[in-house]
Amino acid sequence: MVRLLALLDQLELQIYGVVYLMPYTSATLIDNLYISAIFYKDCSSGILISDISDHFPIFVCVGVNPDTEIKKEALSFTYRNLDDTVFIMLRELLNNEDWDFFQELNINDAFIQLHNILRNNIETLAPEKNVIPFHKQIREPWFTIGLLKSSKTLDKLYKKKLRQPLKHPSYKQYKEYRNLLNALKRTAKEDYYSNLLNNYKQDIKQTWKVLRPLIGK
Repeated sequence: MVRLLALLDQLELQIYGVVYLMPYTSATLIDNLYISAIFYKDCSSGILISDISDHFPIFVCVGVNPDTEIKKEALSFTYRNLDDTVFIMLRELLNNEDWDFFQELNINDAFIQLHNILRNNIETLAPEKNVIPFHKQIREPWFTIGLLKSSKTLDKLYKKKLRQPLKHPSYKQYKEYRNLLNALKRTAKEDYYSNLLNNYKQDIKQTWKVLRPLIGK
């Protein structure tokens, strides 16, 4: 721990801890955020109560140092298209690799070589792409406004059940609503693409234009 604190001090990083006590349980969630002390000050951190994953998202609010000039850039993120097709091609590339030389390496060098092989192949098959999201745009074309409102209702039910004991009726209510919403989303997606493909059944070019995103091409 002393070495970690010394390293953070050397890199001029600050730690902001996020602690959340789960109601009616003995569980305690602890996360740490590391940010540069050079560019930011007056920071505060928190946690988002959401079921988008099995771990609550955490965040930090920063006050920009007025003495530091920071360029304003459009919000963007990078991603890799790691679909089933990419993994099949990656498996084929790895099967064709010559692994015999690994027997002559120690464990550390072998790990480095394995990491480099995986990284280079993934970079070739699925290079990082920069995406600038459009605000107020629903990502999936089949995801209706009604489903969006139902998703917000589900989020409220999720937060409600977290404040209650495990045997409280709100847990059952959340589970039933979640299952119903998932079924409605599957149906909406199936109906959307079924109608779309039916409309383009005489146009092979448009048919493949619809199918390519679904099969990851």
